[in-house]
Amino acid sequence: MNGWCACDNSSFGIDCREGPDASATWPLPTGLRIYVYGMPAELGFTFGRSVHSSYLAENAFMDRLLADRSVRTLDPEAADLYLVPMLTVHYGHASNQFCHRARIEMATLWLKAHHPYWERSGGRDHVFFIAGDKGACGLDVVGARPILLTHFGLLSPYSVMRSAANGVPPAYMNTTATEIERPLRSGKWCFSPHKDIVVPPFDGTSPQPTAINATVRQHTLVHSGGIWAWRNLGPTVPTWYSMGMRQRLFMRWGGEVGEKHGIRILNHSMPPSFLKTSRFCLAPHGDGFGMRLTSAILAGCLPLIAQPFVEQPFERLLAFPTFSRRLGLDVEQLPQLLELDEAQEATMRDSLRLAQQAFSWRPSGRAYEYLISALCQRAMELRGRLKASPHATCSIPAQSAPSWFPTQLVQAIHRLQAERREAVARGTRAPSGAR
Repeated sequence: MNGWCACDNSSFGIDCREGPDASATWPLPTGLRIYVYGMPAELGFTFGRSVHSSYLAENAFMDRLLADRSVRTLDPEAADLYLVPMLTVHYGHASNQFCHRARIEMATLWLKAHHPYWERSGGRDHVFFIAGDKGACGLDVVGARPILLTHFGLLSPYSVMRSAANGVPPAYMNTTATEIERPLRSGKWCFSPHKDIVVPPFDGTSPQPTAINATVRQHTLVHSGGIWAWRNLGPTVPTWYSMGMRQRLFMRWGGEVGEKHGIRILNHSMPPSFLKTSRFCLAPHGDGFGMRLTSAILAGCLPLIAQPFVEQPFERLLAFPTFSRRLGLDVEQLPQLLELDEAQEATMRDSLRLAQQAFSWRPSGRAYEYLISALCQRAMELRGRLKASPHATCSIPAQSAPSWFPTQLVQAIHRLQAERREAVARGTRAPSGAR
């Protein structure tokens, strides 16, 4: 019914697995424990819409989690985290472009009316997967407390897309940790780095070999596709689309100017084989998350990340500097940024193989395991330990913040994580700007 299972007899839950005898056949996990709510059919909102494959990470994650006895628990009292399935992969009334605030508000009201667990933590140990283009942009106070899984890690309100296109960085780059904490408490940023997780979008292709013979390399950097907004339908100037990065790079390094340095930036498509004959592949985003980072990594091409102020998928778990380069608003430095000798390139390609596994949602990939580990880290930050045991740990070690984060942002992250931990320990809402 609307995407949910309608259960027979005395069974219940999202997949009808729960019931009177469930605990006997489903033992408690010894590490991270996640409880998955069975939501009412009226909150499904699938409307029979078709789904583009880019948004299927939510499905891939749910398919694995529901069958994973090492993580999923059927006992909500024993859970570290509570997953609220929303099926945002099916777009619903918000489509893939707009905000799912209304759906999350309705789900929250239902949880408060039917379960005690939201109120115990103020929603801080609840998890929502939001698969839309712009992630959590626009959720504001509704998204201020739960853990949000999104594909778009923009460290700012969405308005920075336009200001950055004009060369103006977010205000927090030149402010204090205290001033950063205020908008993060109220959910004003698209991505809240003290609690949310950036997840790679779905790409069904298999990881390709990362080795490349220098004799067959044709380019140092390649890009093809839309420059002037989606389908090239925008104005031919820097705009909000990709923060103006695609446009500035094309205007400065497109054509013969770039090709002198082995840079080929096109405003039309080209064969996928080009990814296999270049050292680097450009990885900008669009009006929300972009597929090009995932495509480059799985194709075995070193990504040049042209996404200022955007945290990347699993950037706390993967050593991105070992297999990628990052470009800021200043595009003049591009040729120097791409310089590598053969030994450096070989080392980066070795690291790229690990990233390929983390970005692959295929059965042979490890995107699911990386997401479970990232959720485990969030659970540990909330309570200082897992419920299973004081000695239970997360499988993949994580850093608190990427190395390129400004110091004041890192300070704000640590303070807000401490606030959340204190609030969960008290079992009451912490005083803050969020209701």
